[in-house]
Amino acid sequence: MEDAPRLDSGAFRFEQLLHRADSSASGAPLSHDVITAEIRARLPLVERAPRRHTEHPSDLVHQDVRLLGSMLGLVLLEHAGVAFYRSVEELRQVAKLARQEPGGPNWKELSNIINRALEGKSPQESLNWLGDWASAFHVFLALCKLAEAVHFQKSHRGIDATLSHLAATYPADALDEVTLEGVRLVATAHPTKILRQRILSHQGELFALLKALRASTLTSLFEQVELLQRIAEKIEVLWATQFSRSEKPQLSDDIDHTLTFFRRTVYESLAKFHEDLDRLYRYRVGRPLPDSMRPRITLGSWVGSDMANNPNLKPELFAEALRRQHHVVLKKYAEDLQKLAPKFSHAEYKAPLTAQLAESIDTDLEEMASCEKDIGELLRYRRREPYRLKLTLIAERLLHTMEVPMLELASRPPFTYSRASEYEDDLALVDRSLEQAGYHRSRWLDFERLIRKVKLYGFYGSGMDLREQSRVILHGGRAVLEESRVSTAGLSDDALVAHFTEHVLHVDSAIAPLFSEFDPLPAAFHDDAEVRRLFSTLNIARRAQRVLGDDSVSSIVLTMSSGPVELLAGLLVLKAQGLFWFDEQGQATSKFDLVPLFETISDLKGAPTTLDSLLGNPAYQAQLGARGRRQTVMLGYSDSSKDGGYFTSNWEIYRAQVALAEVAAKHHVKLRFFHGRGGSIGRGGGPTHRAIMALPPDTTRFGQAL
Repeated sequence: MEDAPRLDSGAFRFEQLLHRADSSASGAPLSHDVITAEIRARLPLVERAPRRHTEHPSDLVHQDVRLLGSMLGLVLLEHAGVAFYRSVEELRQVAKLARQEPGGPNWKELSNIINRALEGKSPQESLNWLGDWASAFHVFLALCKLAEAVHFQKSHRGIDATLSHLAATYPADALDEVTLEGVRLVATAHPTKILRQRILSHQGELFALLKALRASTLTSLFEQVELLQRIAEKIEVLWATQFSRSEKPQLSDDIDHTLTFFRRTVYESLAKFHEDLDRLYRYRVGRPLPDSMRPRITLGSWVGSDMANNPNLKPELFAEALRRQHHVVLKKYAEDLQKLAPKFSHAEYKAPLTAQLAESIDTDLEEMASCEKDIGELLRYRRREPYRLKLTLIAERLLHTMEVPMLELASRPPFTYSRASEYEDDLALVDRSLEQAGYHRSRWLDFERLIRKVKLYGFYGSGMDLREQSRVILHGGRAVLEESRVSTAGLSDDALVAHFTEHVLHVDSAIAPLFSEFDPLPAAFHDDAEVRRLFSTLNIARRAQRVLGDDSVSSIVLTMSSGPVELLAGLLVLKAQGLFWFDEQGQATSKFDLVPLFETISDLKGAPTTLDSLLGNPAYQAQLGARGRRQTVMLGYSDSSKDGGYFTSNWEIYRAQVALAEVAAKHHVKLRFFHGRGGSIGRGGGPTHRAIMALPPDTTRFGQAL
């Protein structure tokens, strides 16, 4: 970068801490403040900006941020030189003071620091410095977030504190009401914000090292030094790794990015939450949590299904997103079983098998052999450890299921699971056999956990929402009418509502379903690529429901909703695709929820009128009856903030919730709000717990989707 002297990489190794006179006797770990002081003693002095706020050395997060920042300073000194280190530290101090002190340093002073550092450098050298400054602060902020995450987890221990509060606060007879509500967490599609998988991996490893450094089991200075060396090494690697992508991210990258979080954290932590909730309920009420009250937190996703914001999202990518989710869940189930199987070494003469379990093992071995898979190694476990064998066979069946194209599983190929219920049935066979043999302790925790995960994730992980512009849905409804020889040219919204209602309610309508495959499409669909995409995507959703379950894809969000005509057009589209129908007795069945998204200030103001008209419509009454008289309404924070500003947006969303809740109560409908909160304040984001506490009364009874 420049010719300023650099620190020899061998000048400071953390092993030098072993030679401290005051620690050599006991060999106990040093305090983080002492370690930070040792590192800073080796860093060049930078004139400190005056501080008016008192720092709190007892704050563990602050201690770790100072330690990690000092380590980063050491890395910058070694690899970028003294001048660069001084410029970064000066920028950091002035920026910190500018944020803390009204009337303190301003952006002009920051600009002056940058200009002085770049003085005399060529355009390319200046560009390199700017890039390295961005990298240095990117790494520093990532380290700060990791330190906060470690101590948040340590102090809160997940949800244990909340559950303990519930156990101590609520009487047993009130827990039914407390746990009745549900929350759905939805991952949204933001392909331009994807971090590289390698960066996420490095940060995950660093998080684990920081946890170990603060662990109560750390008693040796030698262990501490080893961890410090590893942390410094990981910081050095982060500095040397390119954060941004060299090429434009693909939609498939967004899918992988989302699934990374599911694999690494969500899969276990969400199951642990439900386990703790079940334990609390059992402890206070004296009986298991009823199936009707499970699960309390579920997952949703728009990643790979958000057509509204991406014209390049093809039906094939939606199918690929479903396939990848399917495979990730099956792989996690198989990994669980592979770890668990050796534990179940019960011999058959000690724990006799039920006839059903014995038969299922023989069937598994036959089917596995028919797929040209080697069963020789497994046969030796047949009598010696049959329970272990069955769990191994279940894992093998899951892995073989991944080899079959997802949408072909409905035809039940040999040695596969066609539905999650079949996998759950196999687990129940083993569980019942152990129960009948009297081995209750062997089965309680492990099989409860396995079955809980199946109920929570099924064969799909996160239930996907389709998302499309309301105008495209309206065009789709018009196309269905045109195919039914109803001209829609020049029709008003009221006239369209009347036609949509009539064709939805007509039990013997010839339009249900119009077609079952991608092609050939009816003539009315040929000229509109967006409508063709919509129907093709719904076709995949219908086929996926047969394999992955109804909850795998069960709703469509209509963006920029402004009136009931769009929702009724959507209902007709569902009927045309065979996702809504009447039986011979006139009973309606619907496989999808229709979710209006009110985004602009004017649409938020008009939302109560729209919902009132919709819920009173006879065709939509049939939809409500088929979906348990439940209706989800999505509130758009981002676009309403752009439209009216942050304050106006939040006020109109608040007023809309109150009015919408009154409309739903009037029609005896259970209303669920889907809060489309963005990440930043400017997009409607902010601290989630504050947003929840600020929700209007009586708007959370049916739960929240955040």
